[in-house]
Amino acid sequence: MYSRVLVTGIVQSVGFRPFVKRLADSVDTTGHVMNLGSVGVEIVVEDRCLEEFLSRLKNEKPELAEIFTTTVSSLQDYSRTSFVILPSRASIASSFSPLPPDISICNECIRDLAVGRRKDYPFISCTNCGPRYAVIKALPYDREKTAFGDFPLCSFCLTEYQSKADRRFHAQTTCCNDCGPSYLLQESSGVVIPLDWYKLSSKIRDGKTLYMLGQSGSHFICDALNESTVMMMRKKKRHESTKPFALMARSIEVAEKYCIISEHDRQLLLSSRRPIVVLPIRDDVDLPMDAIAPGLDTVGIVLPYTSAQILLYKHGIPELVVLTSANNPGLPMPINNEEVIEGADYYLLHNLKIQQREDDSVIKSFGDESVIIRRARGYVPQPLHHPDIHEHILALGANEVVTGAFSTENWVTLTQHIGNMKNLENLEFLRSALTHLSELYNFTPRHLAVDLHPDFLNRRLIPEYGDLQLHEIQHHEAHVYSLLLDRNLPLTENMLVWAVDGFGYGHDGNAWGTELFHTSSDGIERLGSAVPVSYHGNDMNARYPARMLLSYLKSCDLEHEWLKIIGDYSGFSRGEPEYKFLSNKFGSMEVTTSSVARLLDAVSYLTGSCTYRSYRGEPAIRLEAIAGRLNIEKTDPFIKGNLIDSPKILQHVLEINGRKEKARFVHDAISSSLAAIAIREADELGIKKLGFTGGVAYNYRINTLLRNLIQESGIEFITHKMLPPGDGGISAGQVAWICAQLL
Repeated sequence: MYSRVLVTGIVQSVGFRPFVKRLADSVDTTGHVMNLGSVGVEIVVEDRCLEEFLSRLKNEKPELAEIFTTTVSSLQDYSRTSFVILPSRASIASSFSPLPPDISICNECIRDLAVGRRKDYPFISCTNCGPRYAVIKALPYDREKTAFGDFPLCSFCLTEYQSKADRRFHAQTTCCNDCGPSYLLQESSGVVIPLDWYKLSSKIRDGKTLYMLGQSGSHFICDALNESTVMMMRKKKRHESTKPFALMARSIEVAEKYCIISEHDRQLLLSSRRPIVVLPIRDDVDLPMDAIAPGLDTVGIVLPYTSAQILLYKHGIPELVVLTSANNPGLPMPINNEEVIEGADYYLLHNLKIQQREDDSVIKSFGDESVIIRRARGYVPQPLHHPDIHEHILALGANEVVTGAFSTENWVTLTQHIGNMKNLENLEFLRSALTHLSELYNFTPRHLAVDLHPDFLNRRLIPEYGDLQLHEIQHHEAHVYSLLLDRNLPLTENMLVWAVDGFGYGHDGNAWGTELFHTSSDGIERLGSAVPVSYHGNDMNARYPARMLLSYLKSCDLEHEWLKIIGDYSGFSRGEPEYKFLSNKFGSMEVTTSSVARLLDAVSYLTGSCTYRSYRGEPAIRLEAIAGRLNIEKTDPFIKGNLIDSPKILQHVLEINGRKEKARFVHDAISSSLAAIAIREADELGIKKLGFTGGVAYNYRINTLLRNLIQESGIEFITHKMLPPGDGGISAGQVAWICAQLL
């Protein structure tokens, strides 16, 4: 007698079928294993060994595999003389079997780089490592449905592929020097030259720059310690922006040489996900920070995660290099040889057809906890499970740091990081990423979610889904439900949540940004905010922090002193755009903002931290660097009822001497005020949980002090783990918001 076992979970592209074959042979059963596409994997085994088989299936599964459910049923009229892997069979059933993300090369494959047929081969992988999502075309996960299907296996690789004792048994991305994709090297003139890894590495040591096409995207690489080269890279890559570069370190020891690394961060850096981790730099090292990360005291570090990167280190590139996405500002990065970005000295290109571009993921830690800033390679398309997700929804996210998302029964899957929705290229990137995921999983939505803001570019996709029920969702409410989804809390959980960021279109048409919500079985209610401050110039206020400073001075009845106050900062000149704007006494439509992030912008200008925002969040990020991570202190709260009194905080800042002291105070005053309102409301409502979400949750000083104050009061403090607190989590929150309303 036989039993049929249907396994759902992350059981494709992780060596699951080869593992099942070896396990079946070890328990001496006949039967089969077969991929069923998005449904999962079907296994048939003899009843006499079923109990042992299921126990070992759970306890010995491959490292990357996750088993969500195993459903066992009796099978009649079945007979086999051996255990075999049957050809995959797609299914139209509604079950959901997610793919794992692309992960780092494993240690066994790194050893293969040194000897044998794969010596110095830059596309090594096995069932335990390598690209997945970036190269898959369709499910079931078979070689011909990946980009590697263009490269027939040589006899050597085929033998490994067919050998159940080999770790490359049914490894769909396996290949070698004789049969796999290959790199070629070009000079900036376009002339192809012989690829010599040692000579190429020596050129980088000599100050040359490299454009490198990887397995999920493209990067610029140069010596991070060569200030003139990094500055030249900044001019070519960033143009006028001072956005920081990420760095790649040869090893964890090299990373520790330049940065302060906690044990928690060490594990993140060494994990198979290999994210960029934002770390504080050491005081005793000489890094050209004005070129790498102007105005900051932290830097993003990643360790090598592909065989090609390891080959560069093996042949002598500097121990610390700039590794930055090779895209023009604001546009998707290239993933083929026809779209390369000019400006490098050398171009390392290949003939593997990447299916989905993925930026490097970015993470920031707060003690033993961390939050994702950018969710992409290493995390996508790993879904989130939640029992309250019960609708088929397509969500288009917000306008900056955009992701899209879709949901099936109990699951939400996000696209990779798309970018800011400021151009048609990123709109097309969002469309293609959603289409790719939808086709992989045979997804048919019934609802469409968009941000409440009427002018966001991704709303142009609405006509393409004209038959779906449309939901326009307030930005900060989506943040709140993103947190509930992320922490697997009921969508009707009785709790308070602060959603704090720079901007969200409010129900009243004004700019919201500091919002306290109460969630419960009755829905969601806004309980608190910040004193609204009037401003003119719309988005230009975020670009020019001096404009926001004047708005706060006006709210304090100090407008007449603005020339004296701002004039104290020598970096302000009468030729700057904000001076002309301010001299004209505004002259545009007036709106209000409740965002304390705009207060941080104003103080950033006041302290000379930032006069022009060249990338998202720059004024606040630079101000955080001045404030530092030391001497975090509770201050008296500045509140009016359930409103944070932001103008009063600014008045107090004006009375403080010293830019570091000003920076520290404004952070600590905001934290203390957030805590005071939340603690009072929690006490009145009998609530024991406070959530913190939105872009300001990335701020180390505010997050740390708020956490401490909330926990001291006996309230559980909850923030994100697997979804970004910022706008990268909005799409998932939109999905959860709809499900909460329909419960």
